[in-house]
Amino acid sequence: MRNKFTKDGSYITACPTGPDSGWMAMSMDEVAAKEIDQTAFMSWARPMLTPRFMKMFRTVFAGELPDGSMIFVGDNGHCLTVTPAGQTIDEFVSPGTDSPKNTGHLRSATVIGGRVIAVGMQRQVYVRDERGQWSELRAGLPRYGEGGTAGFEAVAAVAADEVYAAGWDGEIWRFDGNAWHRMDSPTNRIITALCVDRATGTVHGCGRSGLLLSGRGDAWDVHPDLRCPDDLWSLAVQGKQLFAAGLNRLYCVEDNAISLVDFGALDATTFGGLVQNKGQLWSIGEKDVVAYDGSTWSRIA
Repeated sequence: MRNKFTKDGSYITACPTGPDSGWMAMSMDEVAAKEIDQTAFMSWARPMLTPRFMKMFRTVFAGELPDGSMIFVGDNGHCLTVTPAGQTIDEFVSPGTDSPKNTGHLRSATVIGGRVIAVGMQRQVYVRDERGQWSELRAGLPRYGEGGTAGFEAVAAVAADEVYAAGWDGEIWRFDGNAWHRMDSPTNRIITALCVDRATGTVHGCGRSGLLLSGRGDAWDVHPDLRCPDDLWSLAVQGKQLFAAGLNRLYCVEDNAISLVDFGALDATTFGGLVQNKGQLWSIGEKDVVAYDGSTWSRIA
């Protein structure tokens, strides 16, 4: 049964903090229809989903920091940190003229250790250090406006000195701890998401028209035999399974074969986002949040 809040709102993203807890970000449908960006933040402690507060930005990422604080990154560069004690702290990735408000939306972020790395259009990259200070992380990247139409849609980190960003025209860049370097890409299609297989260090990517690719360093390959009819927007590895999300269907890649996930009586029909934390995997769609424990799916909200 879907949560009552989906009558008026749609889930944007979420982050589990344990098997029975997490946070969710929603957009109110009527307000969004007026093209007003906003996010309603809710905490989840099984079985209750509790509205907490609202901010006037659209959230593109929710993650947990090592101290248990939650961080939410907005597409306009406005961020929100919520401490374990419930204190909220407003942050901005950059106050200058090159901020996302002028340069273009942020699209994704990731947590690696105590750092947060956020990426966006015009190849924007910002890093939040362990003290909570934001700064640009663009050494090696072209200046804004150079190199044609460009934008990072996705970021994933194997380690602090091995970070990958990807996006428009199939661009893939790697940060080595000092500077960004462009990798040879096997595609010119938009790469919409990246994830890391923590067991092997392999980085997987997905994109428009069913694009699936894998690699590391300067060696990347598209999987042409994995024929998927949908645009793919997110992916995650759980055990030996790679999950890839379209907006209306969820796929599983295992043993070099792709199949639709069967949700049976669960009645989950909206997808698009996959998030992992504390060993938990959640799938987020506009009206559905479901969790996977390695064998079965269950509804969260």
